[in-house]
Amino acid sequence: RWCTKNHKTGPLGSAVLAYATQHGFRIIVDAAGIRAQESNDRALLPPWRLDAQRSLLERMSRGKLVPPDRLWVNYAPIHHLSRAEVFRVIAAAGQMPHPAYLAGNDRLSCKFCVLGSVADLRNAALHDPDLY
Repeated sequence: RWCTKNHKTGPLGSAVLAYATQHGFRIIVDAAGIRAQESNDRALLPPWRLDAQRSLLERMSRGKLVPPDRLWVNYAPIHHLSRAEVFRVIAAAGQMPHPAYLAGNDRLSCKFCVLGSVADLRNAALHDPDLY
């Protein structure tokens, strides 16, 4: 999962943390479009969960309890929705899905990700034969 950590969640988390620090925010809700039906691993994730690594929780300092400096929670607001329900919500908001979904992809990732489904890889080759 090197790509996700180094090219998506890592840089995004760093940018969010810098923004929160600059503006004095101590509570961060990191919302992501993760759905339970996308994978067995995602189905096991709760919609709300504490990110203990990014949170600065209560701790002892000079023998005294220090209140939390930062609370970081991960939230998956569409975790419970089906694919069809997500597209209905998007349409109801007057918006369009990402072009990859309009082209027929099941998930959004790099075009030729080794973790992509066969259907998504085939779709990428069909829509971008020069890159393929």
